[in-house]
Amino acid sequence: MNAIYELDVKWKKILTSDNFLSGLTVNEFVTELSKDQASKQNAPAAVNASIPENKQLDAKPFIRTFESVLKELKKLQKETLSRSGQLTQQVSQMEISHAKSIMVSRGQLKDIVQNYDQLDHKLSAVTQVVSPLGTKLEKSIKQKNAYIKSVELISFYASFLEEGDCPELNKLLESSDKRDICQGALILKSLLILTKKLDTKSVPKTQEVTQIIEQLATDFEVRILQGFNAAYRENDYSRLHQLAWILDTFNNGVNIIKNFTDKHQFFEESSNFSAKESALFTDDVFKAELMNPDSHILKYDEKVVEYIQSVFNAIENESKVVATVFENKAPNVMHLFIEKVFELKLRPLVVFLLNSALSLSSLAYVRSLQSYFSITNNSVKQLAEFLSNLKMDSDGKVSACLEKCWKNLFIDILFDRSKYFEVEKRTLENVLVQKASDFNISFDSDIRPRSLANKLNEVTDFKSSPELKILTSRSGGRFSQLNLFLKNKFEKRFEHENPAQLNITSKKIDRDYFTLSYIDLMIKCSVESLARVTELVPAIADDFTYELVETSLIGVIDSYIESALEVAHAQLNSIDIHRETSIELKFLKYISTATEMISIVSAYIKSIVLPLLQNCPSIKRKVIALSNAYFKKCELLMNLLIVETSKLLNQKFTLILSKQKRKDFLSKSQDFLDQDTETTTELVNVLSSVYSQSALYLKNGNLKAFLTKLGDNLFEQLLNHYKKFQVSSTGGVIVTKDIIAFQTAVEDWDVEELNEKFATLRELSNLFTVQPELLTSLTKEGRLVNVDREIIDEYISKREDYNQDGFIGKFKASLRN
Repeated sequence: MNAIYELDVKWKKILTSDNFLSGLTVNEFVTELSKDQASKQNAPAAVNASIPENKQLDAKPFIRTFESVLKELKKLQKETLSRSGQLTQQVSQMEISHAKSIMVSRGQLKDIVQNYDQLDHKLSAVTQVVSPLGTKLEKSIKQKNAYIKSVELISFYASFLEEGDCPELNKLLESSDKRDICQGALILKSLLILTKKLDTKSVPKTQEVTQIIEQLATDFEVRILQGFNAAYRENDYSRLHQLAWILDTFNNGVNIIKNFTDKHQFFEESSNFSAKESALFTDDVFKAELMNPDSHILKYDEKVVEYIQSVFNAIENESKVVATVFENKAPNVMHLFIEKVFELKLRPLVVFLLNSALSLSSLAYVRSLQSYFSITNNSVKQLAEFLSNLKMDSDGKVSACLEKCWKNLFIDILFDRSKYFEVEKRTLENVLVQKASDFNISFDSDIRPRSLANKLNEVTDFKSSPELKILTSRSGGRFSQLNLFLKNKFEKRFEHENPAQLNITSKKIDRDYFTLSYIDLMIKCSVESLARVTELVPAIADDFTYELVETSLIGVIDSYIESALEVAHAQLNSIDIHRETSIELKFLKYISTATEMISIVSAYIKSIVLPLLQNCPSIKRKVIALSNAYFKKCELLMNLLIVETSKLLNQKFTLILSKQKRKDFLSKSQDFLDQDTETTTELVNVLSSVYSQSALYLKNGNLKAFLTKLGDNLFEQLLNHYKKFQVSSTGGVIVTKDIIAFQTAVEDWDVEELNEKFATLRELSNLFTVQPELLTSLTKEGRLVNVDREIIDEYISKREDYNQDGFIGKFKASLRN
């Protein structure tokens, strides 16, 4: 055991530099040391339990223990400082030694660099001497080889010159070893060049030799080509590769490539498909759908699709053969092969089918054009992806050739305005005319005068509006074919139906031919044309888009919506207010329907057309200006129609009010107080009828504008109407009762400003019934405060008692008060 105040070995171990505190913090160390000392003191206390606990803890051992710890720490500090000094001295010595080593190495490196420079200089000198020698040696070797070949070539030529044949060359050319054949081909190629240089008329023998060598070359090439064709039929690709390589050596493979493309069995075999087997000739349902303007799903002729796919499969299969056989020449071979496939297999088919479709209808033509364009485009993309994986198309030239041939297949049509876009636009015009024709024919007599449009032309705001000037050059003659179409169709109908039947039809037809479903069909046709243009000619689609939008707006708005508004105006003008007790306002439905149609057209412009023109802001602005002009014109036409309707009803109000009897408001009897006057009853009935019809046929803003205009007119008429009659006190009650009837009818309209006006009119009626002394106070309160004094005086002057002395006295007295 350690002395009583000496530290245990375990504490001394952790008070060394190698394991200082053994990972404990200072607080943890002190705590553990204290616990250890306390446990030592508590051990004897456990034996003697009679000793109180507060007497068992002795501070002295703690003090001595911590003194020992402090002693150990000071000892450790001294050792650490001593060791630190030693290490510092060692580091200094090492740094000095390292610096000396660097200085020595620097000198050695400098010597090495100098030696290297000297060696490099010597090598450069040697190279300058050796390089020309190498060049001369290489040149000499080439000259030697050329000399040997020249001697050999001359010997071959001499053999032809002397014997008319060269067995040695024939042996090479007829050998089974491809290297011998290739060597013979090179010799024959050189002989052809040599014999042409030596050929002269002065030595007739040379001309004979030239003919012999040329014939030999021809026979050799023919034999190789025959072998090539035989190997191709046998699918002997190794043999094909050898023969192609030989002829490539002989004359760059010009004739073998031409032979491969010209005599390829794909062009010699008769096709299993005839263009007349197309659905255009065999499937009546397909033809009907193709010509149906309301069927917008792109129609594909399955037999044509299968045939075109088989053509591209043939190209794909042949590309593998070409890549194996022709190697470096493969891209050139595929280039020629693809061009010939498109020219001989696809172009005649497409041209024939398009002409056949055109004979059906222009719509069938443009739809067929789009379908063939789409079919070949998809096939080209698939084939291009396949070719990109072949080594022969690493630079993409074959794929580029493929795409060029595909574009050339349609370029003559798509970029010739008369062959495509004019047909596209004319097709859209025809479809829109056809959609609008039933309605226009039914109401031809109402539409042809254009009375509403002519009336609008007289409006100053319309003539001076800058945004509407864009329509000036369009509306008149742009859809001239509409008039011709309608005339022809109307005449045909007239030949088969008597006028009475036509009249009956015209009365019924409006329920069927001016609906949102028609405008929806028209918009879908326009969208189809836009989509087709965007797909077929994306590079110039922006300009074409504007023209198609212009055509659509003319067809939909000019020839359909505006025609309906003309019908509404004609029906309005046909109303005779003197004969008809109840005004029929069914024509107002055209305004409501036209408003919804304009919203649909506007949505079509915003959601479909404008996004297509994001990259062409100038065209986009033109489309916005054009469409806004058409919308503005329609709005003005509808507003004018509402104004004209209001005028007609105002005339009806005037006519009814003119029937008011002067004695109606001079009655002394109380018997008539429970009854409205006949005039009021008739007018209220008209108001109720007008409101119920207008609420049925007009919506939202149009309804409110119409009722506001109508109510204003009625208010002004009633305001002036009651100035014309002498009114007794009993008659004043009748007037008030009549006005309440009008007010009640107008309140159903739910137009706040009208409610206010008719409430004012009701308060004016009180001027007829109130006591004279209360008149002044009545005019200074309520709504009468804001009424012109002249009007109030006029109403007061119509009182029956106005000229009586009693009234004057009481009235003057009220003024003084």
